[in-house]
Amino acid sequence: MDHRGRVIGHLVGLVLAALGCLAPTAWVAGPAAAALLLWAPGHLLLRRLYRGQSCRGSHWLAVAASITLMPVPLAWVWRWSNSFAAILACVLGVNLMLLVVCGHSAAVPRPRAMFPTRRTRLLFAALLAWVTVCVFCAYWLPEAGGRVGTRAAHDYVKHHAVLLSLERYPLPLHNVFYAAEADTAYYYYEYHYLVPAALRKLTHDRLSVGEALGFTSALLAAAFLALTYLLARDVLHSSAAALFAAACVSIIGGWDVIPVALQIMGGGSPRIVLDSWSPVPWRIHNVATQFTWCPQHIAATLALLLACHALRRAPSARWWIWLGPMIGAAIFGTSVYLAMTIFLATAAYVGLRLLELRHEARTLGRTSLAVLAITALGVVLMGVQAWQYHLMGQRFPGGLTAQWDRFAYAFFGRLVPPGPLANYLDGWWIALVDFGLPGLALLPMAFTLRARLWRNAGMRLLVLVSAVGLVAVFTLRSNINPGFDYSFRVATIPANVLAAICAGALLRGRRSVARRRFWRRPVIVVGVLLGLPVGFYELPLTAVRSLVLKERHAADGGAISYLRTQTPPDAVVQGDPLERVSLPQLIQRQMGVLDPDNPHVRVFMPRDFAAMQANAAAVQQAFATESGPRAWTTLRRLGVTHVLVGSAERRNWGELPQFADASHFEIVYKDKHAAVYRLRTDVEGHAHEQRPASAPTRTESP
Repeated sequence: MDHRGRVIGHLVGLVLAALGCLAPTAWVAGPAAAALLLWAPGHLLLRRLYRGQSCRGSHWLAVAASITLMPVPLAWVWRWSNSFAAILACVLGVNLMLLVVCGHSAAVPRPRAMFPTRRTRLLFAALLAWVTVCVFCAYWLPEAGGRVGTRAAHDYVKHHAVLLSLERYPLPLHNVFYAAEADTAYYYYEYHYLVPAALRKLTHDRLSVGEALGFTSALLAAAFLALTYLLARDVLHSSAAALFAAACVSIIGGWDVIPVALQIMGGGSPRIVLDSWSPVPWRIHNVATQFTWCPQHIAATLALLLACHALRRAPSARWWIWLGPMIGAAIFGTSVYLAMTIFLATAAYVGLRLLELRHEARTLGRTSLAVLAITALGVVLMGVQAWQYHLMGQRFPGGLTAQWDRFAYAFFGRLVPPGPLANYLDGWWIALVDFGLPGLALLPMAFTLRARLWRNAGMRLLVLVSAVGLVAVFTLRSNINPGFDYSFRVATIPANVLAAICAGALLRGRRSVARRRFWRRPVIVVGVLLGLPVGFYELPLTAVRSLVLKERHAADGGAISYLRTQTPPDAVVQGDPLERVSLPQLIQRQMGVLDPDNPHVRVFMPRDFAAMQANAAAVQQAFATESGPRAWTTLRRLGVTHVLVGSAERRNWGELPQFADASHFEIVYKDKHAAVYRLRTDVEGHAHEQRPASAPTRTESP
């Protein structure tokens, strides 16, 4: 097909996909929206970046580029409108712009075989199938068939809250957990959430939050594995070694099974999330765990891997002037903690590059001007987001600190006071346990491959980012959420990729030196066996957890279904504030007030946090009192329209006779397990303000 025919074909495809989004069924609108959002932008962009060059894995690169870059324009449009028309116009407009800018070239990337043999292709396909099915089911199974189940990942509480806000409102975010400040502006690193949110908008919200986030997270995991494979193959020149590297960031995890087994032998309980043996500030998640718990940090790392791949092919291309700031903005808006380590490492990379050019005055001058242009454009793209982070940060007490408690399992670290030095003394074995075989291979194989890694511009950046992340994780932490701290623990994900590539290098080697490497085979076998529980125990059990474990909301399923399907979209629901943190993901409704000390609720920190705490205590008083008027007054003041009285409420507060007061509450649903009450709006003489009281003592029902 000639150049004109290709352009017309792309244009027709875009128009058909846009028309497909208008279809009345998600079975048509879903694939059409995915093509527009998650395939076409990256495919067109690759025509500009790699025109005329052979390109291995171009399909996966197109997906990775789309996931990485589309949130940048979506974020600007979402600040103006979240309507179907606005989002479709944005996505279609980006594709048309790329078609005009990038489609003028008659040369297209020449595809190259990603896998040299059919066996390698089938093994990689099986790996992708296992991982993506597990990731998707972790999000979808709890709601499949109308089930009332919560996700195994506690982080889904905030994932759902962000997506529910994006469904209902333009940016900035609104607070689904606290009605009194629901319309206060909230700022978070929401860029990754814009992908599933846009997918839902383009299907007229026919996809549920769980389906959309499950699909995009599964696709994200697949692209992550594909880019790890591509980088490893470029470095190691072996498809088998690259396939092993991809396995080491998915089904082969750390050796957490060892400390977990020791804890069980000591009387502890079995664990599903294996790395939870460690206290939170020192815990390093397996990459497979991050797929289902924190996909936003995987998305930021995917952006880094995409940059590394592009650097390897064209470290001095002119298109870095606009592509660099776009990738930087995507990382900054997706994971602020990863952004800090990546930006610091990138500054080191640029400084080293300029130092290498110190004797080439002309090239040094051009490169310096390009760096200034990239920086200036980056400030433009990230300035608003940075200011919003600053405003949100002012609401939180504390911040980054180098002060640490004593690590419960410290060994060498007990020789010095708690702090970064004590962490460094124990950090090597913590990382070894949490990284497993890749951690064991990291230092020796990185030393063996040092020249190859350093000559490769993309791998040089990955090495620098990994080094900064590994130092940061044991140096700084955040104290804004007491007892629960993510901060730089996610900064180790790039190091996981580098370590996986080093693990893949264990499979390489000439037969002539096999005798000197006799130790590799038993090390690989033992290391793999100790790491497989992550992929074949934790990952699938996380996916089916809601099926095999008792669901605490199951008894209230009828009432929850009523709240989700029979109440107005603007209803404000109240249950036990401490027990019902997961309720919004089940009913898709605004809550009156939920546990202000829950770390996921605290992501949406209101301007007046003390008032939120007082209101939560007042709601608990409303559940504790037997006075219907008093309970009505408190709940009405908070804007509550419906009250859920289910198993959790009766367990903690007794029979709750105050809600049987027909002059203040109307029962709208009841079964043998739960009831839903609607606050009457025709009550007179009870609208006086009530001073919030301290939280009462919770009692067990008879």
